[in-house]
Amino acid sequence: MSFWDNTLPLMNEKGVKQKDIADCTGHSSGRVCDWIAKKTIPKVDIALMIADRLGVSVRLLVTGEDEDMPFKLREIIELCRGLGDDELDTVRRMLQGLRKEKRDGHGSNTVAG
Repeated sequence: MSFWDNTLPLMNEKGVKQKDIADCTGHSSGRVCDWIAKKTIPKVDIALMIADRLGVSVRLLVTGEDEDMPFKLREIIELCRGLGDDELDTVRRMLQGLRKEKRDGHGSNTVAG
């Protein structure tokens, strides 16, 4: 995955627009649009500014991996790569169900009585 393949979903998730990236880097919105369209990896100083604006590491933007992410979570993400939209929706619903069970106290860590 490219820098922008990793960056655009984070921008969407955090509500950061291309104009916000332009403002934080001191470049025009047109320049940012060109970087994205051409999948250009910005220079290190620009990548640092973008990472700071998104509150993530440059490593995450460049590699898609976060050094703070636990190994098991990285492994799950790797297993999801290449799945289709329907399969990813199924995985998402399963995880939401597990989270709800845990929050409601019905997870696998509870003792049946």
